[in-house]
Amino acid sequence: MATIPFELSNYATQASSLTGLNKSVILAQWISENGWKVPTGYNFGNIMKPGTHTLETYSSGSAGVQAYANFLKNNSNYNGVMATAGSTPESQLKAIVASPWDAGHYGGDGSLLTNVYNSVTGASIVPGSFAPTTTSATTGSGTPGALNFLSMGTDKIISGFWLVVGVVVVFFGVYLLTNPMAGITDALSKLGGGKVDVD
Repeated sequence: MATIPFELSNYATQASSLTGLNKSVILAQWISENGWKVPTGYNFGNIMKPGTHTLETYSSGSAGVQAYANFLKNNSNYNGVMATAGSTPESQLKAIVASPWDAGHYGGDGSLLTNVYNSVTGASIVPGSFAPTTTSATTGSGTPGALNFLSMGTDKIISGFWLVVGVVVVFFGVYLLTNPMAGITDALSKLGGGKVDVD
């Protein structure tokens, strides 16, 4: 088992009392978010200011713990996490991994979170056993089957952009290799379906 800084452990005890979540689960999440220390600004869960990509800061550890508990209790995105209060640590870890708290779901399958939990407790939960289940995409109105582009996350949008760029580059490369006499103007003309005027 790893040695937990005393102050961090005390704050996790407070958070456990306020939320009903297991202290070691809270520690595993906080350590996954901020490392093995009390974070600057006492923002244990890396909570963002509403409508921004800026982290909140709190005046004290107790204020940060209260903000963490309030965020869990008052944000409907984390109802699934709060529903596991008082249940097994495994259930709580799985709910955190499935929640939108970490866009990458703590390693995609929860392995980051479970490895930290195992270090904190000496447990032997199998890393990667908490892959979030996939559901059909919905629009903001809850209509099944339609993709909500804004809920995709920046990492997926950027990946999609680079995929499109890659396809275009491959198209031009294949065209120019198979038609060595063709110039870039000819390739652009074929892509656009018409003539390209070049001065």
